[in-house]
Amino acid sequence: MAKYIRELGYHARAHHFGNYGAVMAPCLIAAGMGELTRTGDCVAHPRMGFRNKVAAITTDLPLVPDKPIDFGMADFCRVCNKCADNCPSQAIT
Repeated sequence: MAKYIRELGYHARAHHFGNYGAVMAPCLIAAGMGELTRTGDCVAHPRMGFRNKVAAITTDLPLVPDKPIDFGMADFCRVCNKCADNCPSQAIT
């Protein structure tokens, strides 16, 4: 896809596992692909969960942006507390 965008005359760079040139969590949140989890190290999607591989393309191609989503992750985390209760170092509050 990045090659195709470049062939259209725009800058495009593919970012994938092992070759990220972008911090993926903020990109995923801004693209509406999920919410940041309580641990702060991954993004959860309402249907796919948080165990998935992601890739992105940064480009100057004019695109209509998506909006971040809110599917209640923060509310769920306040009720569940499993990760906080089981964190050996008590780093999750």
